[in-house]
Amino acid sequence: MLPIYRRVHWTFMVVDFKRKLFLYLNSMHKIPPGYFIDRLVSFITTQYGAKKFKWDEWSMYSPQDIPAQYLDSTSDGVHVCVWGYINTHSVHIEFRECDMRYACKGTIIK
Repeated sequence: MLPIYRRVHWTFMVVDFKRKLFLYLNSMHKIPPGYFIDRLVSFITTQYGAKKFKWDEWSMYSPQDIPAQYLDSTSDGVHVCVWGYINTHSVHIEFRECDMRYACKGTIIK
């Protein structure tokens, strides 16, 4: 799991080795730039060896039916935290942009 900060916006990438899948979550509903996947593949290949992966068998999925961030909102970081929680706990949670204020309170450490 990779939280990504690029040009004032947070997104979330999951590298699923079992399914041979790059899952890219973006509350602005955009796909990752092509060079990003190339760099990620290069990094993984360098760390684990070129022969281990057949990258032509992999796919990239960027769902468009995820909660959208309001254009004037700065909740993209909270979206990333919620997606991280959902992924690490393997739970299904329905949420919308209007839930982000409550989710933000859950991320504060006192």
